[in-house]
Amino acid sequence: MSREPELDLDALIIGGGPAGSACANRLARGGARVAIVEATDYSAFRIGEVIDSSAQSHLSSLGLEALETQAWASRCSGVMAKWGSLASEPRVPMLKLQGRSYRLDRNRFDQALFNSAEQAGAAGFTRSRVTNLEIDQGKWKFALQSSEGLAQGRTEWIVAATGRNRRAPGTPSQSKHRLDRLIAIAMIGGGENSEAHILQEALHLQAASSGWWYSITTPSGRIVVVFLTDADLLPAGKRAQSEFMLTQLCQVALPVLTTKIAETCLMEYRWSGFGAGSGIRTIGMAQNWIATGDALTAYDPLCGKGIACALGSGIETADLILDSSSQDGTARSKWADRVMRQYNTHAVERLANYGLERRFSKSTFWRRRQD
Repeated sequence: MSREPELDLDALIIGGGPAGSACANRLARGGARVAIVEATDYSAFRIGEVIDSSAQSHLSSLGLEALETQAWASRCSGVMAKWGSLASEPRVPMLKLQGRSYRLDRNRFDQALFNSAEQAGAAGFTRSRVTNLEIDQGKWKFALQSSEGLAQGRTEWIVAATGRNRRAPGTPSQSKHRLDRLIAIAMIGGGENSEAHILQEALHLQAASSGWWYSITTPSGRIVVVFLTDADLLPAGKRAQSEFMLTQLCQVALPVLTTKIAETCLMEYRWSGFGAGSGIRTIGMAQNWIATGDALTAYDPLCGKGIACALGSGIETADLILDSSSQDGTARSKWADRVMRQYNTHAVERLANYGLERRFSKSTFWRRRQD
């Protein structure tokens, strides 16, 4: 096989989620030579099924049409919640999603963002990974393994958009300040049953003694049921985990079809786990290296704005790179101040949201979030 020509880039984005694709798109529109690397082909399930309408302005700036016109998005009528003293009703102030959010087929949404970045001029690589990364004469030298072979290149900037759990290549430190070790355990069922049409417009959310549940129907009819708890509260072994979650499921009153799907998945040991903890990276920027999205600041799913925040983070990262003044300390200091303010605001809102639930104040899960 003949050797591919070396890539000469202004920025290499590692990670093709919302933040990475938004960053690549914005950079390409600003005239930068940029490539984006995604490890998957977007066919597998991705968690995160709700997007706040505040994200629309970000999407419009990236060339995507209105959410209501997209096949992978449908309106969410609101939140049906049993949380503390709140009755089951569509208007729950903690998430503020009433009339302002959309349900997503998340893998299709992420792929649409990636495709939009390519259309803007970014070089896109799926089913690919960076196999080598080092500083050489003031620039990053990298090797990229894709389904088409090995590519090499040089770039001014590395942008780590690897999500909240994966290691961020090139960083001087993997250390994070974590507020918790929240994990999300997802169970999935088909939505062909007629009851799915009743469920499809609302997000259902309920608290249990050792965590909380939510369920939602995606635009394609898939019913997603998720239990969130702390990693150390989940017992070892599939059987013990199944029994633990079935006990938690008995404490809530999700819609009948949703409950049946969860029970079946738990009894058959069919679920997938995802990191969902809140945290901030100790070092978010170094020499021509920067983290963005969940790789920089990860927010609790309860806030309901994780995707919108990731898009905004990616765009802000791109603007910092495009701005020639980003090489001085002032621009970087202002960026760091904004990141900390946003994260601190989230931490306060997180405390207030969890503080609404007082039925389980003696349980370890809730005490960690209320003391």
